[in-house]
Amino acid sequence: MVFDDVKVPSFQSRKNSAVMLRTAISYSQKISTDEDLRRLSRISLSIENHLFRAYPFIENSSAGSENFNIKNAENRKTYMKRIRLLYTNIKDERNSSLRQKIIGGEVSIEGLCSGNAESIMNPETREARKRSQQKLMLQRTRTGISQTDEGIKTDDYQCPLCSNTTKNTILLVSTSRHVGKCETWGNKDTQDAQTSRIICSKCDHEFFR
Repeated sequence: MVFDDVKVPSFQSRKNSAVMLRTAISYSQKISTDEDLRRLSRISLSIENHLFRAYPFIENSSAGSENFNIKNAENRKTYMKRIRLLYTNIKDERNSSLRQKIIGGEVSIEGLCSGNAESIMNPETREARKRSQQKLMLQRTRTGISQTDEGIKTDDYQCPLCSNTTKNTILLVSTSRHVGKCETWGNKDTQDAQTSRIICSKCDHEFFR
């Protein structure tokens, strides 16, 4: 089946992904005509098709089934992660500029699908993230940061972007005292303050606590 020269996926999970993308792109948009809806559908299908070509997988391929293989499972996992990343950031109510650029063709499908979380997040969150990273770098110059190779999985933090709390990863943990006060008053017993860098397992958003 072809929709305005864009192939409609046959897998149900792929159809659901296309619907999710169209919902995100059309968020807060005024849809007046059937042509408006068709145009948004065409854009969402183009994005979904591009992701599937990049990460092809077989539907209903679970462990133990005849067509199961690790590469297929990895592709499906990456595909769904990219879909969630795009959906969360495109639908963000503070990210209207990205939606307008997608609808207006100012953002390439390839660039949209291959970009990282920072490249598509709303400007406010991007700036807050930069400030947090600068703050963390300043702490590194004063105290240093310990880092693990794979990080620590935790359910203790909620992602401020998508509200996910499951299996988020703590990559960096900084322990530091208030340097100024300690040096001024010679107080070595000042309680340490801990800063954690956390990556959301659902949308890849990074935040600090």
